[in-house]
This record gives sequence, structure tokens and C-alpha cells, in this order.
Amino acid sequence: MSGMEDLNATLSAVRFTAAQMRTAVAALQHRPVQSEADVVEHATILADFVQDQRIEPLDVAGIALHARIVAMDRWCARHDPYGQSDVDAFFEASARAPLVQTEAGRGFEPVAFAELIETIAEMPF
Repeated sequence: MSGMEDLNATLSAVRFTAAQMRTAVAALQHRPVQSEADVVEHATILADFVQDQRIEPLDVAGIALHARIVAMDRWCARHDPYGQSDVDAFFEASARAPLVQTEAGRGFEPVAFAELIETIAEMPF
């Protein structure tokens, strides 16, 4: 494995729930990134969140959560710009899908992620 694959595997190994993903996104939603200070604020919010949620390993969880949120944003911008995906399934998939290197940077493999959303949306629960 390359260094980038190792990092993606490490970040992907941190487990989140759909509810945690939804709450973390909501915590950042009204804080757009327009400066370096905003990036630091986001990092602080996510570090506090993973600590409050007791998500382990604590030293990687905030970074992993941020990577997933960025991956969600990238995927939506490129593959669902009109927000037509099932929202609950989208958050569930975002908590489960592995992070990989894409042409846009770290993210979700586009086709596999879309299929995961569809599969989850079709589940009878």
C-alpha cells in the first residue's frame, strides 16, 4: 500500500453512525470556510464533537470525520448537485463507505457510493 492508501485506510477505520455524521454536518453548516481561522474553528468543533461522542481513536477521529464531511461535499457537488439522493441513506452511506483517492482528492468512489446509497434507501427498515 502507498502512504496515501495507508492514510485512507486509517481514516476509513474510524467508525461513525449516520446520526453522528448528520450532527457533525449540522454543527458546521452555518460556519462557511472563508479564512484560515474558519478552518481552525471547524477543526476545533469536530475535535470537541468526537471527544463528546467518545469516538476512538481520539487522535484520528476528528481528522477522519472531517475527511468524510469533505468527501460528502465533493460527491454531492459532482454527482448529486440537486440533492435528489435519499437523505437518510446518504448519511448512512457516508458513515460506512471507505475513503479513497479520487481525481478530486480524498473522497468516496463515485459509482460505489451511489450504489451504496441506493441499496440503503431500498432496505425495508
